[in-house]
Formats: sequence, structure tokens, C-alpha cells
Amino acid sequence: MGCWGSKADSAVKKGSSLKSDPEYTQCQEPFPLEDNPVQEEEEVFKQHEPAPEPAPELQEEDQKLQWTPEASQWRRLLRNTQSLLAACLYIVSTWVRNVPHHTALGQFLLSLLIAPAFTLAYHLLSQNEAGSYYDGYIEMFAHFPQHFRDIRKRGSPQYKTEINHEHEEGIVRTVNALETGVLFLLMSWLSALLWPSNPGNFAIDCICRCVETGAFFGLHRIYGGNFFPGQFYGLIQPEGMWYFHGAQSHAACTDWRMTPVSQHPNPSY
Repeated sequence: MGCWGSKADSAVKKGSSLKSDPEYTQCQEPFPLEDNPVQEEEEVFKQHEPAPEPAPELQEEDQKLQWTPEASQWRRLLRNTQSLLAACLYIVSTWVRNVPHHTALGQFLLSLLIAPAFTLAYHLLSQNEAGSYYDGYIEMFAHFPQHFRDIRKRGSPQYKTEINHEHEEGIVRTVNALETGVLFLLMSWLSALLWPSNPGNFAIDCICRCVETGAFFGLHRIYGGNFFPGQFYGLIQPEGMWYFHGAQSHAACTDWRMTPVSQHPNPSY
């Protein structure tokens, strides 16, 4: 009995000593968690963080706006000016080709001899530089086989996409010297067949030259406008290229500048 009692006393003493220990707590309530300042800062930063910027492709699409009416007028003015320049060169050539006592064959040969000088004068005076497949006057003729292969691929969705991209970037197509030379030969040979000899009357001769030059101007302007839609889109697409700075509607009028493209796109199309 005494032994059992001593053990109980010892147990009580041990329990009392544990309770008296200040470092010992029995069944204490957990302390409430304090707010984490780092987490609060992160939440505040997320609330004030700006929205993520859109992808570069979307930004480019937003910036590619439609041309303003004023910019479209300048585009037409450029094409009309170059067509008028070609018409002036053409009427000068008529005084060399349509001399009296020249047969149709003689006019054909004279047109072939005049064509290189005609194309070079047009290239220099029009200030055209690069085109869709060339970077200069010599490459315009040297790289023509590549251009012929590109023509066979026209009408595809990829070609239409590239043309639309040109329009959005401010690229304007104009008639280059090679195309002007082809139109010159076509019109001069046609006139040689219709009027094989000089009538000798100065008034009638001037009227014929003016009508011939007016027809050449209209043909040159129609070619520069690429009027064929649908499956024939791009069939007579001009190859000279100019760049309009500030062609989009968000630009100021004072920023409009027209400069010829100095390097052709790679790959060509």
C-alpha cells in the first residue's frame, strides 16, 4: 500500500512540476496566423500590374490601317505622272518613226532601234529604281526569266496575301521601263499597220500622232492600275515599286513622302 501511495505521490509531483514549468503548455489554442506582408505585396502588385501587351503580329495588324483619300489621290497622281511622261516620250518618237516614205517594215525596225533609248529615258526620268524582282535597270532585263516564273504562280492565295501586305505597308506599284518598252513596241507596230505611210498633210498627221499618243497613254495607265479582278488578278500587275511614308490614316499630312524602293523583296513573287 505504501508503495502504491508513494508512486502516486511521485506522479502528482511530476505532473505539478510540469505544470509549473513556464515552457510547458497543455492543450494550448493555436495562435492565429499573421498576415504575410510579402504575399500582400504580391497581390497589390498583381492588381496594379498592367495588362500584357498583345503579340507583335496583332500590334502590326492594328497599325496597318486603310489609306486615306488624300494618300490615294497621291498614288493616282504618281501613276498619272509616269503615264504622262511615257506619253511625252512616245510622241517624240513618232516624229522619228513616222517619216515620209517609210514602209510598215521600216517602222518596225525603227521601233526596235528606238526601244532601248526609250526605256532608258523613261527609267531615268520616272526615277524608278527597284521592282518586284530586280534592283536596277540592267537586272530588269537580266532577271526577266525569274519574273516569268513568278508570273506563272500568280492567282494563288499566297500572291494575293503578298499584294495585300504591300498595300498595308504603303507600297505602290508603277509601270517600269521594260513594261513601258513592250507597250511602246506594241502601240508603234499597231500604228504602223493602221497608218503604214505618212499622208503628207500636216494637220492630219498631227491629229494621227495625238490620237496614237492618247491611246498609248490610256494603255499605259490601264496597265499601271491592274484592273483585272478574279482569277486574272495579277496578270498585268506592274513591277515598279514605290514606298509612301505616312500613307496610313494615323499619320499627319506633313509626313507624306514618296520614295522609290531601292531593293526588291526576297523571295520575289
